[in-house]
This record gives sequence, structure tokens and C-alpha cells, in this order.
Amino acid sequence: MLKRRGGITERKMFGGVEGLLTRVEKLGTWGAVTLGEKGVVRANERMSAFPVQVVDSTGAGDVFHGAFALALAQGREELDAPRFASAAAAQRCALGEVPRLDQVVDLLAGAM
Repeated sequence: MLKRRGGITERKMFGGVEGLLTRVEKLGTWGAVTLGEKGVVRANERMSAFPVQVVDSTGAGDVFHGAFALALAQGREELDAPRFASAAAAQRCALGEVPRLDQVVDLLAGAM
């Protein structure tokens, strides 16, 4: 989670999204940066957000992070976890509640 310090986010302090991801990779790991309705950036890849009619976006970030952790725990590939999490967050926005797994899978299937 990026925190504000003196009116600027850590993302800006580290040179934007690319600078932040470069620093993370230098640590020998990987990460992703969420950009809300603009999608997710991981390494040199930008994934668009799923287009949904938004009912309520409250908690979408929390749903993204929980779904991201679930995807990794289920053994999904590192490149697939942000996509799965993005679908879960989009469904949260569209449904106005935390989605069930089948609802996330349905959105993913429809996007293919």
C-alpha cells in the first residue's frame, strides 16, 4: 500500500510506477501497482481494468488485495494473479458487494 508523505505518495517519491517497480525488482522480487479504473501495472505490462457499470467502488482495493492473495495461494501464475484480482475488484464495483468466486470466474470467461 502506498502512503502519503508530506502531500505526495510514495509512488511519486520513487519515480512513478516504473521507478517503484524497478526498485521492487532490484530487491529480487516482483510487485504490481493498482491504478483504479486505469488497471494494473506489473513489470513492463499494463493490464486494463475490466469495463463494468460501477454501482459502488467502496472496498474495491481491499477485494483486489484479497483476491490477489487467494490467486497466489491457489497456485495461479504470477501473471494471472493480478488479472484474477482485477476481475474480483471489478465485480465488487459492479455488484456493490464482495463477489463470489463463480462471479469472478464468469467475468474472466467473458473477457476471453
